Amino acid sequence: MPLQKNQLLTLRIERLSSDGSGVAHSPEGEAVFVPGTAPGDEAQVRIVKDCGRYAFGILDKLLTPSPDRIPVDCAVAGPCGGCGPRLAPLYHCRPRPSTPWRFLWRPGLHKTKKPPLPH
Repeated sequence: MPLQKNQLLTLRIERLSSDGSGVAHSPEGEAVFVPGTAPGDEAQVRIVKDCGRYAFGILDKLLTPSPDRIPVDCAVAGPCGGCGPRLAPLYHCRPRPSTPWRFLWRPGLHKTKKPPLPH
């Protein structure tokens, strides 16, 4: 059964997407992208758009914060919306090993060694 707009789900955030939104999976297996969440959060999420195999939701209520969650230190983080990746430690933001290096390099940098990953 597809997700419905304004449907409430309790989800556990699994990882961060490339734009810093949390990624969880609905009981039907559909990926749900939720900004303002961190990996390990258990949250009540309101579905705002269903796109078939994935959906977008908003954080309705944070039920259990992740132990890795970092308190936001920016006074305008809520209205701005640009601080999504700041909720999680840097190791959650690393590129996955499957990410092609050619997309991460600047032009001409491919002639040198691979840049080191942050620790």
